[in-house]
Amino acid sequence: MITTERSVQNSAYGGLGMNTSKRPLAVVRRRAFSLPGRAAATRCVTRAGREEVALWLPALAVLLLYARTLGFAFVWDDLDLIVRNAALQGGDWPHLLTQDFWQSTGGGTGMWRPLVTLSFRVDGVLSHWQPWTFHLGNLLLHAASAVLLARLARARQLPLWAAVGAGLVYATAPALTECVAWNAGRADAFVVLATLGALLSARRWRAAASRLAAAGTLLCVALALLAKETALVLPLLLAADAADARISGLGSGSATAGAHSRRWLPAWSALAVVLLWAAAHRALVPAPAHPGSPGAALGMAALVWAHLAWLLPWAAHSPLLDVWQPPVRAVAALAWVALVCVLIACAWAVRARRPLLLPVALLVAPLLPVAAAALLESGVRFAERSLALPAAGMALALATLAAAVAGVPATSRLARARQAGPVALGCWLLSQTVVCVPLVGVWRDDLSRIRRIVQVRPHDPDALLGMADLLGSLGRPEEAEPWIARAEAADPGGGGGALVARASNAFRAGQFDAALAAAERARERDPHSLAAGMIRVRSLARLGRSGEAVRAGDLLWTEHPGAPAAAGALGVARLAAGDVAGACELLRGASEHLLDDAGLAWQLGRAAIATGDIALARTAFERAVRAAPEFYEAWLGVADTRARLGDEAGAEAALVRAAALPAASDGRVEALRARAAARR
Repeated sequence: MITTERSVQNSAYGGLGMNTSKRPLAVVRRRAFSLPGRAAATRCVTRAGREEVALWLPALAVLLLYARTLGFAFVWDDLDLIVRNAALQGGDWPHLLTQDFWQSTGGGTGMWRPLVTLSFRVDGVLSHWQPWTFHLGNLLLHAASAVLLARLARARQLPLWAAVGAGLVYATAPALTECVAWNAGRADAFVVLATLGALLSARRWRAAASRLAAAGTLLCVALALLAKETALVLPLLLAADAADARISGLGSGSATAGAHSRRWLPAWSALAVVLLWAAAHRALVPAPAHPGSPGAALGMAALVWAHLAWLLPWAAHSPLLDVWQPPVRAVAALAWVALVCVLIACAWAVRARRPLLLPVALLVAPLLPVAAAALLESGVRFAERSLALPAAGMALALATLAAAVAGVPATSRLARARQAGPVALGCWLLSQTVVCVPLVGVWRDDLSRIRRIVQVRPHDPDALLGMADLLGSLGRPEEAEPWIARAEAADPGGGGGALVARASNAFRAGQFDAALAAAERARERDPHSLAAGMIRVRSLARLGRSGEAVRAGDLLWTEHPGAPAAAGALGVARLAAGDVAGACELLRGASEHLLDDAGLAWQLGRAAIATGDIALARTAFERAVRAAPEFYEAWLGVADTRARLGDEAGAEAALVRAAALPAASDGRVEALRARAAARR
């Protein structure tokens, strides 16, 4: 019995370098209650308490860096996934857990992330859909991950200063601002937290055969997979950590014979979970069917290295990076050679008994599914949030190397360089922090985000047109025009994107003649432009040329069958021509996909009122004000439909919102109040 208990202790604590006494257990207990033993125990408890406090320092760093995000707004894809997502905010939200992650905004991505969707629902209910709870959730996820990484480094026998350094490097990585300060980046934050939890639980499982640790490992693997598809590399990461534990001496000796037999069990069990997840994923979510980029297979390795370059503090960090293009054959081949060299270096590390497999696996393996995505879809942009797990690998690798340098024996010729490791780690941490502080502010709102994109890529037409589109949507069309002119100058022979932007800007400003002229010029340059065709049809309808609008809408629908934008344009044209029933059906389907199109939702509301469907009209008008809170006509529609449905309090709340807008001087708010009072 004594031998068995001692064996468990050795196996459980060996990773921390703690050797249990070889004396009989009774003697150890007797000595512990002697006076010197009590003093030693007190010192031990004090050291343990200080270590526990130190391991929480990365969480403090996260709080200091990201606390201001609690005052940030919803930005970019947050609007589609949360703000305009009527399904998420309604009573039918459980169906979203079995759908494509982007189904509510059009679908077709092949992504299944029910854990993220569920967390959005919980945050929204807790705060009545205010952004601060969503940002708080991301902050807590990142803080917990930084602490777990420090604990993982400590469990891997790194000195306390190096373990804390690993957590701090991860906490301040500039590439992670996207998945912390942006709510839609939460999927990657979940994956990191669950992955680190799985690695730590697997260590306990291997060491002590704990059923609780086994259940925790498999639960973490499942949660990571339900958050993002990149977690399918978890079996490889668990195997790499098991190999590192073996070559570093953890679990050696007769006392850990059981741990030896369980070494690969977590990895194999995780693989079984991955296979179950893959079956469920395939049954629930159809795979996307997009053509891949020519040469994507050859260029996959280059894509991995291109992503890793953004881990450097001095990289051009931006919320929207360049579209990836397969490199020339020579560069692509060189990238593959470099990956082979990484594999060779891993083999050398195993032979030299250097526990570096997990840091390298964390760096490279999570990017392999990202690179494989280029085989399915062309024109994919780089995403810094894809670096969440590689950032953990980088932090762990830097801390491991710094500890190795600091651990050079005093008798060695390299003893004078022992301080170089900690100093280099500190310099890296400082440089990251200096870069990260302003980057967090980029996510304050959409205007700040797009200004950063333009700052990083001042000659990119897409970035310039993005700024113009945002200014136009904010009701500032005069400010948008110079950005459109800059985009035209940057790409004089472009495919009509600047003309489409000019047409959209004019349409929003109510200049329908100018919008029609710009849209027709854009169609001349690109006869199959869906955006230009849509603006052309809707401009004709607003100008009262309903016959031309219907013909143009039919043509657009023939060119782009099934496209929500084409259906919406045809619906607007038919409504203008008096075909209310046909228009309502088209507008309903289009508006459910184009949640950010307030004008389309408003047209649906008008058509629904004409058909007598007041409930649908209310839904449409409320969708319009979610997409455009300054839409005066839509607020009047919300008030009118709520009053007709007997919701007097809701109608008055909508009238209050409408009365606060500049257009309320027309007196229609008071007229609606009088009409509601007459109904009562």
